[in-house]
Amino acid sequence: MEPSNKTEAEVEREQQRSESEARDIIHDIGRLYTSPEERKSRWIWELLQNAKDVATAEGTEIVIELTENLLKFSHNGLPFATKHLLAILYKTSTKSLDGQGGTTGKYGTGFVTTHILNKKLSISGVHEDSSGGKRRFLLEIDRSAASLDESIALKSMQESLIKTFDEINKISSGPAEFISKIENTFIYQLTPASFPYALKGIQELERNIAFTLLINQSQGSGKKIKSITINYNGQSNWHT
Repeated sequence: MEPSNKTEAEVEREQQRSESEARDIIHDIGRLYTSPEERKSRWIWELLQNAKDVATAEGTEIVIELTENLLKFSHNGLPFATKHLLAILYKTSTKSLDGQGGTTGKYGTGFVTTHILNKKLSISGVHEDSSGGKRRFLLEIDRSAASLDESIALKSMQESLIKTFDEINKISSGPAEFISKIENTFIYQLTPASFPYALKGIQELERNIAFTLLINQSQGSGKKIKSITINYNGQSNWHT
């Protein structure tokens, strides 16, 4: 093993940062599962807000598919930047300090609320690097360590974060592609325990969808959500 050029203070700082990131995620997921029942459907508004935050000039088209075993949320907004993937991984926020810039924090701290559906999810979509190069990717986010005994949860979560960071780091290593159609998708495998929260979120959206789209249209910066399609129970409902 090659000797490290880092000082003792630098090594310790990195270790403390790694432990802090892992510990924060474990604590947030623990609070999520013990939060009041009415807050456990918040995941749908988080995913909608994120899709709105990365809307194109034409407006984002959103498609939600729900079965007893799966929740799939797709949109054709802008590609993921590296900072957005890291924000999902470390539950940080890309919102500016003064809240300006037209977003409420792309893939920020609220994204952890979606883990009420499953502590694991897969993200497929298009990544765009700082030079404008685009590449398709598939990424797994695994928070299952949060369910482990406290004595091993921290180390397991750190290892999971490192593994996913390495996957993100490799996305730009391949050749850039010509991609004309963007589709970014979040997939959650559902269990009998989590399906009710998925269904409740969809039902809340359907009850409030007219108001949601009205507010979206009246905010003065263009229609960020162009349409929402909900596929469930053999029916497809399209809203615009």
